Amino acid sequence: MVPFSPRLARIAIASYRIVGSSIGLLIGFTVLSFPSGSLQRSADALVARELAEDPNDFLALLIQPHLASISHDKTLVAVILVVISAIELIAGIGLARGKAWGFYVILGMLAFLFPVDAYQLLKHPTAVLGCLVAIHLLIVTILIRYHRSIVTSSV
Repeated sequence: MVPFSPRLARIAIASYRIVGSSIGLLIGFTVLSFPSGSLQRSADALVARELAEDPNDFLALLIQPHLASISHDKTLVAVILVVISAIELIAGIGLARGKAWGFYVILGMLAFLFPVDAYQLLKHPTAVLGCLVAIHLLIVTILIRYHRSIVTSSV
Protein backbone atom coordinates (compact mmCIF):
# COMPACT_ATOMS: atom_id res chain seq x y z
CA MET A 1 0.00 0.00 0.00
CA VAL A 2 1.28 3.47 -0.93
CA PRO A 3 1.63 5.76 2.10
CA PHE A 4 -0.42 8.98 2.15
CA SER A 5 1.53 12.04 1.12
CA PRO A 6 0.05 15.38 2.25
CA ARG A 7 2.22 17.21 -0.28
CA LEU A 8 0.93 15.05 -3.12
CA ALA A 9 -2.65 15.49 -1.87
CA ARG A 10 -2.15 19.27 -1.74
CA ILE A 11 -0.78 19.35 -5.29
CA ALA A 12 -3.57 17.06 -6.59
CA ILE A 13 -6.32 19.16 -4.97
CA ALA A 14 -4.74 22.40 -6.14
CA SER A 15 -4.37 21.04 -9.69
CA TYR A 16 -8.01 19.91 -9.72
CA ARG A 17 -9.14 23.39 -8.60
CA ILE A 18 -6.81 25.18 -11.05
CA VAL A 19 -7.98 23.11 -14.04
CA GLY A 20 -11.65 23.42 -13.05
CA SER A 21 -11.43 27.17 -12.50
CA SER A 22 -9.55 27.66 -15.78
CA ILE A 23 -12.35 25.87 -17.62
CA GLY A 24 -14.87 28.06 -15.76
CA LEU A 25 -13.00 31.21 -16.82
CA LEU A 26 -12.89 30.03 -20.43
CA ILE A 27 -16.63 29.29 -20.45
CA GLY A 28 -17.47 32.57 -18.70
CA PHE A 29 -15.47 34.72 -21.12
CA THR A 30 -16.82 32.76 -24.11
CA VAL A 31 -20.42 33.32 -22.97
CA LEU A 32 -19.71 37.03 -22.46
CA SER A 33 -18.31 37.37 -25.98
CA PHE A 34 -21.47 36.09 -27.74
CA PRO A 35 -24.51 38.31 -28.37
CA SER A 36 -27.58 36.78 -26.66
CA GLY A 37 -29.44 35.90 -29.87
CA SER A 38 -26.35 34.47 -31.50
CA LEU A 39 -25.55 32.41 -28.41
CA GLN A 40 -29.08 30.96 -28.30
CA ARG A 41 -29.08 30.12 -32.03
CA SER A 42 -25.59 28.58 -31.91
CA ALA A 43 -26.37 26.50 -28.84
CA ASP A 44 -29.75 25.34 -30.24
CA ALA A 45 -28.10 24.31 -33.52
CA LEU A 46 -25.31 22.46 -31.74
CA VAL A 47 -27.71 20.60 -29.45
CA ALA A 48 -30.02 19.74 -32.38
CA ARG A 49 -27.09 18.39 -34.39
CA GLU A 50 -25.80 16.32 -31.47
CA LEU A 51 -29.27 14.90 -30.75
CA ALA A 52 -29.74 14.10 -34.45
CA GLU A 53 -26.51 12.07 -34.36
CA ASP A 54 -27.35 10.42 -31.04
CA PRO A 55 -30.79 10.92 -29.45
CA ASN A 56 -29.36 9.78 -26.09
CA ASP A 57 -26.35 12.18 -26.10
CA PHE A 58 -25.80 12.79 -22.38
CA LEU A 59 -24.19 16.22 -22.68
CA ALA A 60 -26.78 17.55 -25.13
CA LEU A 61 -29.63 16.32 -22.92
CA LEU A 62 -27.93 17.87 -19.89
CA ILE A 63 -27.49 21.30 -21.51
CA GLN A 64 -30.76 21.56 -23.45
CA PRO A 65 -33.14 22.48 -20.57
CA HIS A 66 -30.86 25.29 -19.39
CA LEU A 67 -30.16 27.05 -22.70
CA ALA A 68 -33.02 29.58 -22.55
CA SER A 69 -32.22 30.79 -19.03
CA ILE A 70 -28.49 31.01 -19.72
CA SER A 71 -28.94 33.07 -22.88
CA HIS A 72 -31.55 35.32 -21.21
CA ASP A 73 -29.39 36.07 -18.15
CA LYS A 74 -26.08 35.41 -19.85
CA THR A 75 -24.22 38.45 -18.57
CA LEU A 76 -25.09 37.80 -14.95
CA VAL A 77 -24.34 34.07 -15.25
CA ALA A 78 -21.05 34.71 -17.06
CA VAL A 79 -19.87 37.38 -14.59
CA ILE A 80 -20.68 35.18 -11.58
CA LEU A 81 -18.88 32.25 -13.24
CA VAL A 82 -15.82 34.39 -14.02
CA VAL A 83 -15.65 35.82 -10.48
CA ILE A 84 -16.02 32.43 -8.76
CA SER A 85 -13.54 30.82 -11.18
CA ALA A 86 -10.99 33.60 -10.66
CA ILE A 87 -11.23 33.21 -6.87
CA GLU A 88 -10.82 29.43 -7.17
CA LEU A 89 -7.86 29.82 -9.53
CA ILE A 90 -6.05 32.15 -7.14
CA ALA A 91 -6.87 29.87 -4.18
CA GLY A 92 -5.65 26.81 -6.11
CA ILE A 93 -2.34 28.53 -6.81
CA GLY A 94 -2.10 29.52 -3.14
CA LEU A 95 -2.80 25.96 -2.00
CA ALA A 96 -0.24 24.58 -4.46
CA ARG A 97 2.32 26.87 -2.82
CA GLY A 98 1.25 25.69 0.65
CA LYS A 99 -0.35 28.97 1.71
CA ALA A 100 -2.92 28.88 4.50
CA TRP A 101 -5.16 31.42 2.77
CA GLY A 102 -5.41 29.13 -0.29
CA PHE A 103 -6.50 26.30 1.97
CA TYR A 104 -9.17 28.43 3.66
CA VAL A 105 -10.50 29.94 0.43
CA ILE A 106 -10.85 26.52 -1.20
CA LEU A 107 -12.50 25.09 1.91
CA GLY A 108 -14.82 28.09 2.07
CA MET A 109 -15.74 27.88 -1.63
CA LEU A 110 -16.49 24.17 -1.32
CA ALA A 111 -18.60 24.80 1.80
CA PHE A 112 -20.42 27.66 0.05
CA LEU A 113 -21.10 25.75 -3.18
CA PHE A 114 -21.76 22.30 -1.68
CA PRO A 115 -25.42 22.98 -0.77
CA VAL A 116 -26.10 24.02 -4.37
CA ASP A 117 -24.49 20.83 -5.72
CA ALA A 118 -26.31 18.67 -3.16
CA TYR A 119 -29.66 20.30 -4.00
CA GLN A 120 -29.08 19.73 -7.71
CA LEU A 121 -28.13 16.11 -7.02
CA LEU A 122 -31.33 15.56 -5.05
CA LYS A 123 -33.50 17.42 -7.59
CA HIS A 124 -31.98 15.94 -10.77
CA PRO A 125 -29.72 12.99 -9.88
CA THR A 126 -27.08 12.15 -12.46
CA ALA A 127 -23.91 10.08 -12.31
CA VAL A 128 -21.74 13.07 -13.25
CA LEU A 129 -23.19 15.26 -10.51
CA GLY A 130 -22.94 12.37 -8.05
CA CYS A 131 -19.24 11.98 -8.87
CA LEU A 132 -18.71 15.73 -8.54
CA VAL A 133 -20.33 15.81 -5.08
CA ALA A 134 -18.31 12.73 -4.03
CA ILE A 135 -15.04 14.34 -5.23
CA HIS A 136 -15.85 17.54 -3.35
CA LEU A 137 -16.64 15.59 -0.17
CA LEU A 138 -13.35 13.71 -0.53
CA ILE A 139 -11.47 16.99 -0.98
CA VAL A 140 -13.12 18.52 2.10
CA THR A 141 -12.35 15.37 4.12
CA ILE A 142 -8.69 15.40 3.08
CA LEU A 143 -8.34 19.14 3.70
CA ILE A 144 -9.83 18.91 7.18
CA ARG A 145 -8.11 15.65 8.18
CA TYR A 146 -4.63 16.66 7.03
CA HIS A 147 -4.88 20.43 7.56
CA ARG A 148 -1.58 20.83 9.42
CA SER A 149 0.35 18.70 6.94
CA ILE A 150 -1.15 20.31 3.83
CA VAL A 151 -0.59 23.92 4.85
CA THR A 152 3.16 24.35 4.98
CA SER A 153 3.33 28.10 5.43
CA SER A 154 1.06 30.80 6.74
CA VAL A 155 -0.15 34.11 5.37
